[in-house]
Amino acid sequence: MSAAGRRPAAALALAVSALTLCSCVRARYQKITLLRPIASAAEAELAPGTELSACLAQLGAPNYVWEQPGGAVAVAYAWSRSVGWGLGVSGTVVRNVDASFNYDDLSADTRGLVLWFDTRWRLERLERGRIRDVAAPLGRARPNLPTPPRGDADARPNQPR
Repeated sequence: MSAAGRRPAAALALAVSALTLCSCVRARYQKITLLRPIASAAEAELAPGTELSACLAQLGAPNYVWEQPGGAVAVAYAWSRSVGWGLGVSGTVVRNVDASFNYDDLSADTRGLVLWFDTRWRLERLERGRIRDVAAPLGRARPNLPTPPRGDADARPNQPR
């Protein structure tokens, strides 16, 4: 390797050494568990046509509720278990100026069980998987507000007259 080729490597080694000598370097191992998964036996007892109240009695209060058009509803039970390593470096760059860098491979892989109910609040289907994938068709939780009549200008105060 030529002298010119060794300069960038030497500069990088010097920078890393200087940063570690005058800063704080942290390595961490994290294990995070949020809530408990729904037992397969409890899930197996739920069949299409089961009333919402019976599902709630069996599983408890859900973590998410989405109102659907026409009065239908979907509910979700969520849990997460994440394990991973992390690294953090912080230090003073110049007087009164600090910098920090953090990295981890801890991924929030929230899993769950989503139950879809019809307008009579009877179970239509249920699906287990990652909440962001399973609940994606549900969209943002918001109420279904009635639409005012088109001829009523007072019912739409934010519209120009």
